[in-house]
Amino acid sequence: MPMDKRKYPDNWNWLSRQIRNRNNQKCELCDATNGKPHWKTESIVVLTVHHIDGNRTNNSEQNLIALCQRCHLRLDLEKHIRNRQKTAATKKGGHMLCEDDLGGIDMNEINDIKEEQNQHPRNNEEDPNETHSQNT
Repeated sequence: MPMDKRKYPDNWNWLSRQIRNRNNQKCELCDATNGKPHWKTESIVVLTVHHIDGNRTNNSEQNLIALCQRCHLRLDLEKHIRNRQKTAATKKGGHMLCEDDLGGIDMNEINDIKEEQNQHPRNNEEDPNETHSQNT
């Protein structure tokens, strides 16, 4: 779903670029590289910027994190599910009692993503450019 630019500050493009560059155009959770195939899904990575506390008006650098679309969706999954349920209920003329925006990051989900990333074979290979000292 495209973002509504009216809900973001005038300098959002600049700020978003700064956040994405902070980690060398890589997802800050799974290390997937912007514009390259994702190590898990093989789809081309598009980095997005996520508000950690869920508050779009809190644009401090400490509250913003660069994420691939997979990690961003996983962190916001409960919110997306509730919005989908709310939309479906509205279309049927019903009413749902749910928060408009759940916001925030579930630390268990972050740990799951990091663990999954650490188990990927790419992360267990030695870097051929790295020099190793030998004990003789």
